[in-house]
Amino acid sequence: MKYNKIIKETLQRSTLLVMVLVLLGAHGIATAQSFTNADLKSINSGTPWYDPLDGCGQNPDVEGGDVTVNEGSSNIETAYNFFTDKTGPGLSTMQAAAIIGNMEQESGPGLRPKAVNSSSGATGIAQWLGGRLTNLKKYAADHNGDYWDIKVQLSFLWYEVTQGSEKVFGAVAALKGASNLQDAVTQWELKFERAGVAEANIPQRVTYANAIVKRVQEGKLGNGVITSPSETAGTGSTDISGVAAGSSNCGSGTTGAMNAQYIDGFTIYNQCDKAWGTLPYGSTGKTICSSGCGPTAMAMIITAFTKQRVTPDKTIAYANSIGMYIPGSGSSWEVAPKLAAKWGLKSKKIKRNISAVNDVLKNGGLVIVSGKGDKPFTTKGHYIVIRAVTADGKWKVADSAHSDTSAKEWDPNYIIGIAQEGGMYGIYAGSVSI
Repeated sequence: MKYNKIIKETLQRSTLLVMVLVLLGAHGIATAQSFTNADLKSINSGTPWYDPLDGCGQNPDVEGGDVTVNEGSSNIETAYNFFTDKTGPGLSTMQAAAIIGNMEQESGPGLRPKAVNSSSGATGIAQWLGGRLTNLKKYAADHNGDYWDIKVQLSFLWYEVTQGSEKVFGAVAALKGASNLQDAVTQWELKFERAGVAEANIPQRVTYANAIVKRVQEGKLGNGVITSPSETAGTGSTDISGVAAGSSNCGSGTTGAMNAQYIDGFTIYNQCDKAWGTLPYGSTGKTICSSGCGPTAMAMIITAFTKQRVTPDKTIAYANSIGMYIPGSGSSWEVAPKLAAKWGLKSKKIKRNISAVNDVLKNGGLVIVSGKGDKPFTTKGHYIVIRAVTADGKWKVADSAHSDTSAKEWDPNYIIGIAQEGGMYGIYAGSVSI
């Protein structure tokens, strides 16, 4: 009987161990990935990546009410005059346009103070919800106003960011510290709107903002505020992501200037583009096109973090100067940390597992990884960037060698299964503590 009991307990423990191993999978983590909206926001926090809204323009979940075109035009003018009034916020044209562009994405083109999200109840030009919506209503009552009134909503918004609950997020300081329109729009979304990843749609917000700047430049909007060239830097030309400011791509993966794809708000360079593809890499006849995937992947990462257009010809030049090409093999695994340091970024070698990659994304980083096999890698070896994780745990990549991979979602187990651990690094902005 004693032995039977021991055997029974051993079998039970073995069965439990097998179950655990099945759940953990081959790489020591759960193979089934599932994230809540809060998880997803946390994982991609600070990462220069934005998932596109389905379609362009107004959030389809917003009910705009009976708002005419004339009312919308008037609301834009009211908002612009409010933000640039020197006795009030006193913002520049660029800063005011960034806020208005964000609010048009939230409430609908032309600004809609009566916009209500049918599923969440979010209300008004900034889509206030929960306690913040309660505070809006209280603010209106305390000031003998109607919370549906755009002037009341504008006044409350400014109260929130300068004295109220939103002051702690530093939206005003981030806005004023922005160097161009896209940065200003992005900072206001991150610090004030804080939309879900799937609703951010930064390209469309920039489009709205750029239209405001254009109207000011044409003399169709404004209250006497003089806009210096620096205030509208990044508008009327090409922004750092290779898409003409004011053109609406809505994250659709169109090809813009400077030979880059612009997918989900992320710049993806083609290593074989004629602008740099034939430039030499190393001294054995190799080129960026044939062997320069490592420096090209780093060019994408550097562009994303520095907000400067650092193209593959620049990264390959530095890689050549420090001997990063290994004849017969390709880029050294040191290419990532060496180039990161050159452009003021930080790097950390990581293990080849899913949780390690997601941890990098969670902390605002991007992952560069080499691998051999089918797409998004190549049979001889290829570097890609892992730039985001989706709500169901899939990864999005930036791939310089294939035109049909960067807009897809990839199974992390597949990527990890053919990745090479020696070339896996998390790359972070220089200000991040790692």
